[in-house]
Amino acid sequence: MRDRHSDIWTHMVISTKMHEPLFTVKMIPEIQQAIEDYISQIPNHQGTYCVMPDHIHFFFATRFH
Repeated sequence: MRDRHSDIWTHMVISTKMHEPLFTVKMIPEIQQAIEDYISQIPNHQGTYCVMPDHIHFFFATRFH
């Protein structure tokens, strides 16, 4: 049985200097694909994200035994 207390969730925010828009509409799908590829490699595939023009939220679980 899985022990929910053995997951450590990490919330990482990557932002641009002075919150200046950096990521274009064309870049966002590429960034999303890269994050989805990373999440697919995490055990249990636990992770979510949000890509905005001036920052990225990345929330993922890491399981420790």
